[in-house]
Amino acid sequence: MMKESKIHDVENGKSDVKEEPGSVARERVKQIFQYLSALQHRKYPTIRRITDQKWSKRFGEFPNHPAIVFGDFAADNQELDDDVPEQESDEDFVVRVGRPNLTTCPAPPEELDAWLEPGWEDPAKEATVIDTINERGDEGTTVATDFDDDPIRLSSFDQWKVDRARWAEAELPARKAMELFESLFALHGWIDRESEAVQLMVGDGMLRWRTNDADILHPLLLQRVNLRFDATTPQFS
Repeated sequence: MMKESKIHDVENGKSDVKEEPGSVARERVKQIFQYLSALQHRKYPTIRRITDQKWSKRFGEFPNHPAIVFGDFAADNQELDDDVPEQESDEDFVVRVGRPNLTTCPAPPEELDAWLEPGWEDPAKEATVIDTINERGDEGTTVATDFDDDPIRLSSFDQWKVDRARWAEAELPARKAMELFESLFALHGWIDRESEAVQLMVGDGMLRWRTNDADILHPLLLQRVNLRFDATTPQFS
């Protein structure tokens, strides 16, 4: 026979409702789990877009440079346990990033010193000149001088631009490789400081999904990896 879960005080015209102890306990446990779930979500919100991660880099964005070498993600003849680092060899790596050698821009001819716009040392920028410069004449007057007025200056600039373009073509990938190396250097230090809170992972299988709440753009498959630094080379793997 089912027990009555409610007691009615008819004489006093009141209705006192008393729930069974099991029902109260279940409701309290439910509330605790809801609170813990909300607290966890607030502390570690669900990340739906890869760009919202604290750090991310696509392999397709890595520059094409000899300092960057991709390895085999998984060898067919190896069965390694991720929890046993001793089984890993020096040849097991996803990518290696060494520190590239950088070179300086060829020095421009002296006759161009006053005419070059700032940024000519940057291989990612185009070398440009100032069209007109105001100079003081013999009688103390201001004279406007155009860059094209001197054929020798024009010829020197054209020849220097050829040498600079050849340098920039080879130097730009090295500068991008250095940016990646410095980014990994900062990441390595951050992981050392926050090792209890962060993990480095390799992702694959990009999920694109638009929902009512937000757009999803994030890898489906994740594999934890280690970031090692060899100071003798120096390089990251």
